[in-house]
Amino acid sequence: GSSHYHITNQHMGFVMLYGRKGQEREHLTRDKYFALAALGMPFFFYLSAVVVGSTRLLPWFLIAAVILTGWYVVLQSRLEKRNWPKLLVLIAFIPLQWLAWSYAAVEPYSPTRLLTAALTINIGHSLQYLRLMWFHNHNRYQDRSGVIGLISRKWLYFFGAVVLLALPSFIVGQRALKWQAPFIMGFVMFHFVLDAKLWRVRGDAELARALRL
Repeated sequence: GSSHYHITNQHMGFVMLYGRKGQEREHLTRDKYFALAALGMPFFFYLSAVVVGSTRLLPWFLIAAVILTGWYVVLQSRLEKRNWPKLLVLIAFIPLQWLAWSYAAVEPYSPTRLLTAALTINIGHSLQYLRLMWFHNHNRYQDRSGVIGLISRKWLYFFGAVVLLALPSFIVGQRALKWQAPFIMGFVMFHFVLDAKLWRVRGDAELARALRL
């Protein structure tokens, strides 16, 4: 649940960023709550399957999703121009959430299906986050000296640093150590908390400049 909340908030954050870059400040609140509702609905469908033991509530969730999406499409059609980066985030990740959580809901008590769903939505989340990190670091640190400047100048250097930093976690994951699960979960939770603090543009002019806002 906490992982899904974190990922949903990241997608919503991208929607908000693209809205600000597209000078759609008057629509930010509407975009925010649409993204949260549309991305959260598939997960709540999965939870309903866990509670009732089947997918029989799917039609009700689909009706709500169609109504919500139809309302948003109508509103977007009334705008003078389309903010395609924002819309592409929604077009890509809302169906992905439905695909992943519907797969898990077919057998709601299956750990394998749940893990598959979690990995599916995390792949999109990870690629999106790496793109954000590269965009931010390249704009903010490429002219600095030292390691941070070096890895921020070229995508290849940045990717190499990502792989290097990920190796300890990968190695731990390959070993059946008693402290493995709590260590990984602790790191994940720390990541969630840190993430919520790092990307607050309000009051951070340097961060806003790095994100070209």
